[in-house]
This record gives sequence, structure tokens and C-alpha cells, in this order.
Amino acid sequence: MTIILLLLAQKVAAQPDAPLGAPSGVPTPAQGVEDEGWESEGLPDGSSEWSILGGGGRTDLRGVFDDVAGPAPATRVALSAFQWSRVLTAPHGFWPLRGQLQMGFEIVPLLRAVQDQAALGFGASPLFLRWRFVGSRHAQPYIEALSGVTRTDHPIPEGTTRFNFSSKAGIGAWFAVSERVGLMIGYRFDHVSNASRLPINPGVNFHEIYVGLSWIRRPHREEAAGSAP
Repeated sequence: MTIILLLLAQKVAAQPDAPLGAPSGVPTPAQGVEDEGWESEGLPDGSSEWSILGGGGRTDLRGVFDDVAGPAPATRVALSAFQWSRVLTAPHGFWPLRGQLQMGFEIVPLLRAVQDQAALGFGASPLFLRWRFVGSRHAQPYIEALSGVTRTDHPIPEGTTRFNFSSKAGIGAWFAVSERVGLMIGYRFDHVSNASRLPINPGVNFHEIYVGLSWIRRPHREEAAGSAP
């Protein structure tokens, strides 16, 4: 009898602690959250996101709110864009900064800027980084940074070149429409300049608002697992 009691005591001591009253063999709530966390938050590592965007903005926001003109006429811009990015990591970090890193590129097939005269052009950002906060399955905020070039048929702003460099930073949010389709809304600060290739570098700063749709393609292993009985 003593030997049996000692064996039972060793078995109990070897088991992890469970909340009082929890039945043996049933995972605790904390264990359930930990086990399901990687499935319920964020996107699977290796997912691809394809997006189309449209938006516009201007250089001087003071005239929007108080009708006060800036030192130079405000430059307005409208553009369309196409994005591709890939999720490089599983969720990392701690709340509220926990998220995933995406990297890709953006192509602007058409942009129109108006200052003293209208200018048409295009652009591309081969370096595109986005930190996608975990959020929930229905809404995921993000921050992003892009670097690229633009080409217009007239200098924007006046006194610079038609070929310029563009650096962008912004915030936004992705809202689920379905399992693979989402609505995107965001703001960007866009700095355009000739990078001092001329004696004068009259750079401009655009404040842009955009909306778009994105399509998410999960890795083949995730799609196969989802279709398995």
C-alpha cells in the first residue's frame, strides 16, 4: 500500500498545475489560448497580398481648414496604385505592438499633379515595408514606409526636374470583407524631391488619403489544410 501511494504521489507531482476543479486531461483556458493563438491572429507566414489603391491629396492643408494660403500655391495630386507584398514573419512582439512584417513593391501607373499647370506621370516604389499589427480577424491596423521614384511630363513643383525621388510613410487599417478580401483605408506623408541633383531642391510634402481593396493568398500548405476533411 505504501508503494502504491508513493507512485501516485510521483504521478501527481509530475503533472502541470491546473485550476482548481478543472478535470484531468482537459486543457486550461490559458493553454487553449496559447495553442490557438498562432491560428487566430495575423496571417500565415508566407501569405501574399495583392492590392489596388486610389487616392489623392495636397501639399498645404492649411487652406483646407482655415482658407489661409501658404507661401506657395498648393499642389494637388491624384493617383492609382498597385501593390504586392509577402508576409515574412509570424506574429512577433508584445501587445500593443505585436504584429507581422510584410515586404513588397508598389507601382503607380498613373498620377496627376496640379500646381500652376497639370502634370501627368507614373512612379514605382521597389522598397515597400509594412508592419501589420495583429488586431483581430476583422480589423488590422498597420504602419508602412516606401521609397521610390516618380516621372512627370512637367516639373512638380516648378523649378525642379521631371524625374524625382519619393519617400513615403503612413498609417492605415485593413477591414475584412470576406476570408480573402479586405478593404484598406490609410493616410500617407509623401516627400518628393530631386535629391539635390540641381542647385535648387524645392521639395514638396504631400498629405494623401487612399482607399483600396486587397486579396490575400495563403500558402499552399494552409489551403490544403483548410480543404482537408
